[in-house]
Order: sequence, then C-alpha cells, then structure tokens
Amino acid sequence: MARVDYGIYKHIESLLRQYPHMDKEIEEIIADEQFAFRQENTDENIGGGHSPNPQATENKLIGVLMLENQRSIRQLRNYQLQIQRTWDESDNETRDVIEAIYLHPHPNLSLLGFGQLLHMDKSKVSRLRRKFITCLGVKLGWVRE
Repeated sequence: MARVDYGIYKHIESLLRQYPHMDKEIEEIIADEQFAFRQENTDENIGGGHSPNPQATENKLIGVLMLENQRSIRQLRNYQLQIQRTWDESDNETRDVIEAIYLHPHPNLSLLGFGQLLHMDKSKVSRLRRKFITCLGVKLGWVRE
C-alpha cells in the first residue's frame, strides 16, 4: 500500500467531510457568479482623455473571475466523481467506516469509539480508513501507487 503524506491525508479527510455539501457549494458559486457579474450597459465615458471603453479593464477582470469560478466548479465536480468512484469500489465494511467517520461525523468518538459503534476492532477501522484514503489519493493523482 502506498504511503500518504500527512498533509495530503488531512486534505483528503477535509474533502470527505466536505463531500455531502459539495453540490450546495457548486450551486452557491453559480448563483454568486450570476449575481455578481451581471453587466449593465452604462456609458461612463465623460471625455477628457479617458479610454473609449472604460469598462474594458473591468470586463477583463470579470472574465478572469468567471474563469476561476469555472475552474472551482470543475475541481469540485472532479472531487465528487473520484470520491464516488472510490466509494463504489469499496466493500460494505469500508463504506460503513467512511460514512461513520466523515459523512455522519460523531465529533467525540475516537477510532476505538468508531470500532465499538461498528462492531470492529480499532486497528481494522484504521486499516479500512487508510485504505480508502490511499485509494482516493491515487485516483486524485496526489499519491503514487
């Protein structure tokens, strides 16, 4: 099994905690973009050596921001896809562990507590979690096999 760096491991854990809310985040990005980047056709050119198109710089900035939002949406959808694929390839015990720890978190439970909740040994819970996170890291391209 591949070794996952601590920072990558923690980042993947945060993605798993964020997973149930990713659709809502995507919707919020789209809604913000539609609201923030509505353009009104007003001519603010009052002469005096100003550019014939005073909104040119603003339009470029809006284009950059819209591109960045599209990248964010694409990235969130890729995360969703890779998490779903890893989930589909996992066995039921691994799904139970991931669901208990990340999708329906119990903030006061340790691995021993999750083990008792799922009727498993602490080491098995840890092993299944590490296996899922490693597999997801490989799919995301962050971990070498």
